[in-house]
Amino acid sequence: MTKNINEVPLGRRSFIKGAAFGLGAVALGGPLLSACGAPSPSTLAGPSSMVALPTYVAQAIPKPDLEAPNPQVQNTYLRYPAEKITTVKGAVGTGKSVTALVMTYSQPPAALAQNSYWQFINKELNIDFQPVLAAANDFSAKFAATMAGSDIPDMVSIPVFLGLPRVQEMYKSIFQDLSEFLSGDAIKDYPNLANIDTDTWKYCRVDGKIIGIPAQRPTIGRPFLVRKDIFDKLGVNYNPANAAEFEEMCKAVTDPKANRYALSGAAGGWCDDNFAGMFGVPNGWRHESNGSLIRDIETEEFKESVAFRRKLWEGGYWHPDSANQQTANAQALFVSGNIMTFSEGFPRWSTIASGHPDIDIDAMKNFGANGGDGTQLTSRPLFSVTSLKKTEDKERVKELLRILDYLCAPFGSQENFNIAFGVEGSTFEVENGVPTLTKKGSAEKGVSIDRLANGPQSLFSPVPIDDSLKRQFEFQVAIAPIGVSDPAGQYWPITVPRMASLDDQITSGITAVITGRKPVDHVDELANTWRNGGGDELRKKLEAAIAADAK
Repeated sequence: MTKNINEVPLGRRSFIKGAAFGLGAVALGGPLLSACGAPSPSTLAGPSSMVALPTYVAQAIPKPDLEAPNPQVQNTYLRYPAEKITTVKGAVGTGKSVTALVMTYSQPPAALAQNSYWQFINKELNIDFQPVLAAANDFSAKFAATMAGSDIPDMVSIPVFLGLPRVQEMYKSIFQDLSEFLSGDAIKDYPNLANIDTDTWKYCRVDGKIIGIPAQRPTIGRPFLVRKDIFDKLGVNYNPANAAEFEEMCKAVTDPKANRYALSGAAGGWCDDNFAGMFGVPNGWRHESNGSLIRDIETEEFKESVAFRRKLWEGGYWHPDSANQQTANAQALFVSGNIMTFSEGFPRWSTIASGHPDIDIDAMKNFGANGGDGTQLTSRPLFSVTSLKKTEDKERVKELLRILDYLCAPFGSQENFNIAFGVEGSTFEVENGVPTLTKKGSAEKGVSIDRLANGPQSLFSPVPIDDSLKRQFEFQVAIAPIGVSDPAGQYWPITVPRMASLDDQITSGITAVITGRKPVDHVDELANTWRNGGGDELRKKLEAAIAADAK
């Protein structure tokens, strides 16, 4: 089942990591380095030959209430489908132990003997699942320690946004080349994997080989959520046509005496995606016709977006705590009406709407600073890639792929339902035809097997929020044509570890400019810091990889 997960606390100001820069915070040593050695220039330049991407074969799904016109839009279900489809035939596992390193946002689950969900999954898949759980904040260290050890798990889920160092070399020495099992028509042995679109598989091909299975996510990006009810009460239009009208809108709704502000920063960002779309800032990189790459911070559009946000700060339209605001705090301020806009994704829109039926939320239409539609910065189509430990046993590889195929079953299937809910009466209950996890079920699902792999995501809420889901669907349809992707996004394993310290430095620098502690021209200094700190080195690697792929 599709879940509304607010799981990646990264805005565009985390662009050091988000652009596949190496974290380098934990040194990798031991067997890994001796096995990998130093990467050769040709390795980093890209593949000399590439296998075909998996053939796309659409899987049958229950008819959506609102059917997506293209892959950028999510199928939307106002009610859970009355009849479930079956997508997996025959046995999945062989009763063997299956170990997996996976990032989790949950508390540690109850042990197997006291965990009915875990027991159910083991029986359903015919496996002995043994997760190696790593909390999101600790994943980099856990990953480094695990990869440097001698006991590599059968499956390793690698978040693509962390910029973990030496991942590209690991695909040569530690992880299984899955090309013969998944390339071209070979993937048809795994129908739910074949249901994943071709563009997503591009992120699972490294050095020309298929190296893992995606945990797919929507690409539509972050809109400006607005408190429609309060805007309407104040008689203020929340769909400005240009930057000047946006500034007037912010002025009209801001009232410090009432503790109400138009905007708030969160998690180190300043509504970065929204203002980037407004000013035409590239999504990470701009790919020029001559093959060169220009980083967002190097563009005049980026500087203009920072200058405009500074102007809004000077006008008093940002919440005074914006520089240190955490996402959860910003959400609370949005719900309470203390901020009128909130830069967030569709999952959180659903979460707020279902939890607070007394408020009315909409999304601001995209616009350009000087008029027109502006752009919508899209995100990568996946959260992570799950790779398999290298082995000569092809039957073992097939078994692990069958497990991942099960996990990728679409919304409305029995398999997806099993993974999402578990055991009726224990981990979930059904009321008026709507399945809902119990408190026990939510806790026991902390085993996080559902985070290893996912197919296409759908919009659905167990709590009926029909108007909200319809607005989300209509907004996705409207902005899909103006979506702008990162031209280097699929090359996430290419890293420059020495850039690890730049993220906080540049984030702090942008905040200093917006809050008036540094002049706008300080952005130029930050761009130079980025270039000299490894940005130019990363640029050359990515340009070489893109050129190699184009041959």
